[in-house]
Parts: sequence; C-alpha cells; structure tokens
Amino acid sequence: MVYLSLPLIWLLDSLFLLCSHAQDQSPFQATASKKTYGPDGPWNAVSVQLGHPAQDIDLYPGGTFASTIFTNGLCKGMTAKPCGSGGLFTPEDSDSIDNTSIQLQPENTAVRGYWSDSAQGIDFSDASSIMDDLQLSPGGDTGSVVANLSIVMYSNVSIANPDGSTYPPQLGQMSLGAPNINQTFTRGDGEPAVNASLIPTYLGLHKVIPSASVGLHIGSAALNLPLSLWFGGYDAARISGPVSTHSYADNPSNRFNLDLFDVGIGVDNGGSPFSYPKKDGLLASGNSSITNSIPIDMNLAAPYMNLPNSTCAAIAQELPVTYNAKYGLYFWNVEDPQYTKIVTSPTFLSFTFDNEFIVKVPFQLLNLTLDAPIISTPTQYFPCQPPQDATSQVYSLGRAFLQAAFIGVDWASNGQWFLAQAPGPGVGTVPHQLPITSPSIAATADDWASTWKSSWTPLPVTASSPEAPAATTSLGHHLSGGADAGIAIGAVAVVAIGLAIGYFLYRRRGSQSPSLSLLLPGHKDDKSDQRHDFAEGPPQYATAEEPQEMDIAPIRPSELGGGDRRSELSGVERFEMQQPSRRGTSQ
Repeated sequence: MVYLSLPLIWLLDSLFLLCSHAQDQSPFQATASKKTYGPDGPWNAVSVQLGHPAQDIDLYPGGTFASTIFTNGLCKGMTAKPCGSGGLFTPEDSDSIDNTSIQLQPENTAVRGYWSDSAQGIDFSDASSIMDDLQLSPGGDTGSVVANLSIVMYSNVSIANPDGSTYPPQLGQMSLGAPNINQTFTRGDGEPAVNASLIPTYLGLHKVIPSASVGLHIGSAALNLPLSLWFGGYDAARISGPVSTHSYADNPSNRFNLDLFDVGIGVDNGGSPFSYPKKDGLLASGNSSITNSIPIDMNLAAPYMNLPNSTCAAIAQELPVTYNAKYGLYFWNVEDPQYTKIVTSPTFLSFTFDNEFIVKVPFQLLNLTLDAPIISTPTQYFPCQPPQDATSQVYSLGRAFLQAAFIGVDWASNGQWFLAQAPGPGVGTVPHQLPITSPSIAATADDWASTWKSSWTPLPVTASSPEAPAATTSLGHHLSGGADAGIAIGAVAVVAIGLAIGYFLYRRRGSQSPSLSLLLPGHKDDKSDQRHDFAEGPPQYATAEEPQEMDIAPIRPSELGGGDRRSELSGVERFEMQQPSRRGTSQ
C-alpha cells in the first residue's frame, strides 16, 4: 500500500482545485476607493481592511507575489506633506499579524527603484516580511477574507526626483498574485517551510471564485472612469476589440513583458491639431541602437511611461511641452493654443506590440497633474520619463498607459496574461462580468471611439488641419502595407474563384455543390502553438491573415544575473539588491 504524506495530499488537492475552475462560483469584484490619489495622477485605488481589529487602507492594484504596505512610522521625520494619505498600518494593534515566522527578511539597505523595477528612484530601510489577514470587502462577509496574506511592510520609504530631492509615497500596492499556490519561505532551523497566501489562489482554493485569475482596468480618476478589478473573472465591457495573449512563465524575469515595436501619433476623427493626420516611427527616432523593438513591462507599480530618453524626446518634439530637469518630466505649456486642441480632440498615442497589436492612449489621459508633495503648485505634465536606474534600462508602461488598457492574468494556466484596448469614459457603469475559465479571453466588437465621443471635441478639417484617416475596423489593430495589398489580391482571387465555381455549377447542375467552408469568414487556421495569439473576434473580422514580420530576427536584450525578482522553485524568497539590466538600447 502506498501512503501519501499530508503535505503531498494537500498539494495534489490544491492543484486539482486550481485546474478544475469551479463553475458554480462567480467572479468577485474588489471595492473601489471613494478617494483618488496623487501626487502624479490622479489615480484610482482599491479599499481593503488589514489585520484584526480591521484597519482601513487604500492600495493601488498591481505587482506580483507579496503586497506592499506602509506603517505608521512612515511619516516620522518627514517634512513633505501629504504622506501616506491612503492609510498607514499600525502593526502593534493587530492581533492576527505574524511577524516572526518568516525568517528571511528584506535587506535594510537603500535600494534605488526596488519594487517599481527601476521606474522610480525608491529608497527604503526598515522593511520586514509579515503575514496578516486581508478583508477585500470592508465591512463585508467573511468569505472575502484572505488569511495569512504575504506582505512586505515598510516603515521608511522615500521616492527620489532626478535632482536628488525626495518625497514620501502615498499608497502601497495590493499584489495581483503569482503562478505559485503560495509564496513559500524556507526556515533555517529545520522547521517546515512557511506558506504565505496570495489573493487569487487563496480565493480559488477556497471556492470563493471560479479560478485563480484577475481582470483589471484602472480607469481614469480625472475623467470619472472608475476602477474595475475582478478576481476569478473580468468585466467584458472593459475590453474594446481583440485580446493579445502572452505567457508569464515564458519570461525569465517574472514580469508582464512583451515587445514594443513602435510608438506613433494619430487622430481618430475630424481635423488634426498637427500638420499631419498620422505619424509613426517615434520609438526609434534619434536612436540607431533600436533596430526593431524593445522589451517592455506592464508596470502598475509605477506612474509614468518609462521609455528610452530618445523616444520621450521624439514625442515631446511634437507637443507643446517643456522639459523640467528637476523632475525629469515634460510640463504642458497650458497657455499654448495647441495644448487645448491636443488634449480635447480625438488625438492619441499609439503603441504597437507583438503581432501588430495596437493600444491607443488618448492625450486626454496623458494630461496628468503633479501636486504636493512633489511640487507646491498643481502643474499639468506629460508622463514620459526614462527609467530612473540608468544601469538597468528596464523599460515599462505604468499607470499612465494602463488607464487605456485592460490587463488580466490566469495563474491556473501557468500565468497566461492578457492585454487589450480599454474603453473610454462613455463605457457605462453596469459591468458585464465573465469568469476566466480557460487560458484565453474573447475579443469584443465594441466600438472604442464611441466610448470617447462625449469626451472629445473634434477639430474642423482645414488646409492646415488635415482630416484623420478613415478607420478600417473597430478592433484597434492595423495591417501592414504588404498585408493590405495581399488582402486586395486575395479579394480579387476569391471573386475569380467564385465566378469559376458558379460557371462550373451552371454546367453541372445535377451534381452536388462543393463545400465552401474554407472560404467562409469564420474559418480560421490552427495557430494554437504560437506564444502570442489574438482571441477570435466576430466572424466579419476573421478573414484577414495575421500580418507577417520581415524575416529579420529582432535584437532582444538579455537579462544579466541577479535581479530583485523572487524565485519560488527552490522555496526560497530572494531579496537581491542589484537590478536586472538589459542590453540593446541606449538613451
């Protein structure tokens, strides 16, 4: 007879529960905060309660593995205000805290850009790994309590500007989970390992939600577009068009990473505030080292779009902005007539990723506000900035970009994650919740531009204000010139074939008609072995083949040894202080 140890039985049971996707459970919606936060937003947040008795805290959603909170010691000695405005945790008041079981602690060393992956200059000391209970629905039922949540608690943190001046953070972040069932910490005394909980897998294992998955659109606080965060599913209304699918497990740096091929400027409808209706090629403009693409992370822990310095400069050259070296940011020239035209008309930045997948970010979302404690007078700024750790060159797209994008992840399918165009302020307030029960999310036929119609003021078409090019589809991606030509030739060929078949049938009336299923719009070749794929959309959009890149291998920077990411395979949490570096681009 074979006997199984209790830990092994528990592990097998846990894996079964994760993969079974209990269909009788519904996705769980996190509670959006009634407040918005700066000092570089405004940004939406979630409201939770931590510890027992419960302490109210607001957090930004984002990051993986451990969540991040600040204690009541954060603001001691801080002269800059506000400080920790989202709420500070008092650990000595919690009866449920466990601050002794996890022996491996973060090194209390000043680390530049730690949890923001070098996007910001973050210095900290006095940090500790703890576990405590998190209530996802403040004042709600006990089913939304996550026991023994993995948390890194900070009591001394500052964020540095490029000139060396510092200011305190306002909110920590609530982790979106990880591909592991728990975050496991080994013990040096021979005792059993400590398992700290992660929100999606904990709720999935306890059958609160149908799967260990997350669907998120942070929305826009400035435009009253509320945050949408669901565990076990997503709000389908927060997706406009196709969905790009990627593998978290395929990325050795443990990030939501993909390749960025270009950045452009476009106009959806009406006249253009620029001397052109469309301009591409801004990613590599003025930088010969960017030969094809750059790897880039989706980084909810950071506020800005952290792009190569040359890319930010190329975009800024097209805008009425002025660079401010103290903050390393571009300030909008609000008195310039071009400013109002750009931030109120249907203009956008376009980001082209793998497989020519495009996300459009209206300039209205990129008209953000710097406020105290960064700057004394509220100032409008354009959120493009190179990474603040110049040695790492980890490029990322933070909350500024993700106002316009949906991001989701299914941890039970080995970390399949999803990126899609998110709608604008006109999307409505009634969610269309769907569970994530397979490693894909369906595309929608929702018209992205219509959700912005009430927020835009199109410009008249004049000789100096060229008309925007007509939109080809509402799915938010474009085809290359070669693909367009191929489609035209293919259409002619289909017509010719159709005529030939018709003539053949006319001559052979008595015979059975041949099957034309391969010519129908809904037919789709099997591309399931591709790493990146588009969820199938409505049949009318399925006739075009995916664009093919030229036969040139992209030069992809490689990771060097080290990095602050955690490795769970060995059961040991690493807190290494060197940031990963990437080669192949220069600022």
